[in-house]
Amino acid sequence: MTLSSPTRDRALLYAVLSRLVSYPVTSDLLRVAAELNVSKSDGGGAAGELRRLQDAVTALGGADDAPEFLNREATRLFEGPGQPLAPPFGSFYLSGGTLMGPEAAAVRGAYLDAGFLPDPSVHLPPDHLSLELGFLGALAGRAADSSGADAELARGAWWDFAASHLAPWLASWQADLRRAEAHPFYLGVAGFISEILEADLAWLDELREQSITAQ
Repeated sequence: MTLSSPTRDRALLYAVLSRLVSYPVTSDLLRVAAELNVSKSDGGGAAGELRRLQDAVTALGGADDAPEFLNREATRLFEGPGQPLAPPFGSFYLSGGTLMGPEAAAVRGAYLDAGFLPDPSVHLPPDHLSLELGFLGALAGRAADSSGADAELARGAWWDFAASHLAPWLASWQADLRRAEAHPFYLGVAGFISEILEADLAWLDELREQSITAQ
């Protein structure tokens, strides 16, 4: 599947990215990740990071053998024991190293404002990276399914959430992964998320400028 910003495929990509940073990683998920491609609009950086995570799975023996190791690595990086080495929570980076801080409340407010709430069976703080990526996917899907002013509102919410709540801490999370000597799979996942987010913000910003010019 080749993914491109202006299509519903973007919602599918964010859904995959959301699962790649949640527990557990499964063989089926890794097979989906192995089939991903990116379009030229996402730039060479996204393609390189995608290859890095795909090659890492191959080096671990493929989709059937890799999950056991990757789930141990996810536990080490994201859960502990003790202080996680690379906490996947916005509050940790934006609310002074705390969990469930003001940023978590702000993110929950953004979900409510858009009419979305995470699945109550998923016991994660609202500012967990997996939920934030899932929310971007939901907004991308709404934009794809809408037209006119409704589509513009959905794209505006997509841009605002990505720019205000995810982009500000993603680089710090990547730096923690590097300090923790994370496996290339998770370095590739983080790099891929960063490249996709940058491409989407640029694309959405261009649409915003076109809308303002047309008014």
